[in-house]
Amino acid sequence: MHAKQIIERYAAPETVFRHSALLITVNKSVLERDSVYDAVRYAWKLDPRKARQADLIMAVERGLIIGVFVADEWHPATPVHFPHTSVNREGRWGSSDVRHRRTSPSNTCDTAYRIG
Repeated sequence: MHAKQIIERYAAPETVFRHSALLITVNKSVLERDSVYDAVRYAWKLDPRKARQADLIMAVERGLIIGVFVADEWHPATPVHFPHTSVNREGRWGSSDVRHRRTSPSNTCDTAYRIG
């Protein structure tokens, strides 16, 4: 870990949640995919009823919120809903309508926030 990463991790302000949120840990998937957006939107083991109730979807990497998104619908992770894959991911869900939310959890800036 570089000094900048250490400072970012330990100096990051703590998140104050004002909305219901679904936190998705993307530690490995963010390295395997092209973007945080791609990592957060596809193939997660989750309860779709609870996911649909969340106002915000937060991508979390090593305890830091690195992306905030909105998703209206969650679908089974199958080729029917996600044509870019040929694999049926049994028991996993994704959202094809994830939209990036440009602001941070506190709506002040685009910095990383830590989970309390």
